[in-house]
This record gives sequence, C-alpha cells and structure tokens, in this order.
Amino acid sequence: METPQPSIHAKPLQLYFNAALTSTKVEVATGKRHIHGWYIENTNDVTVYAHFYDAASADVTVGTTAPTFSVPIPAGGYADKFTDFVLKRLGTGFVMAITTDKTGVAGVNTPTTACLTGVHYL
Repeated sequence: METPQPSIHAKPLQLYFNAALTSTKVEVATGKRHIHGWYIENTNDVTVYAHFYDAASADVTVGTTAPTFSVPIPAGGYADKFTDFVLKRLGTGFVMAITTDKTGVAGVNTPTTACLTGVHYL
C-alpha cells in the first residue's frame, strides 16, 4: 500500500456523489486526480466492490478492464475512509463502477441494489 502523502493543493476538495452507483461506469473526472476518501453504502446481501480506474472513460470496459484499485463493501454495511492525505493518485482520469466481482475482470456482475457513493477528490 502506498504511504499517504500530504496534498499539495490549497483548493477545497470536490465531492462526487451518486445515490445509485452500479456496474455502469461513471466518469467522475478527467486528468490527474487525488483521491482523499470515500463513503459507500451497500444494502445488498452480498459483498460488493467499488472499482476505481485511472483511465479515460472510453478505455474502461467494466468486467474486462482491471481496476487500479478496489474497495470491498460488506453485505449490509459500508466502507468509509477520509484523510487530509492523498490515498491514491490517478494520472489519466477517474472512472468508477460497482460490481460483485472482487477482481473486476470476471464479467459484469451487477449488484441487485445500487449503492450510495460519495468520493472526495481533487
């Protein structure tokens, strides 16, 4: 795991919010981005995985393209992490999707219920 590093930006964080994120990819932002944290709720009865891609939207095929990193969200639970430090640096773009597949490359496995998702980034 990368050692967290302080953000060099004096700008306020952006918040990406989606009340119903699922396996359909969403381009959150283009260009270099720094991820500072997330809050993701899972009301499904199985673990889901939030997949983060460092890529342009056109270069991501959910279920085929390997995510840059993934966050597991337990059944009926949530994942939350926030820090002033940069958790992950993305150099090309910021694309997200949520599936029930841990690896993100075993085909499209759509959760039964979409997930409430919030991500802080610059």
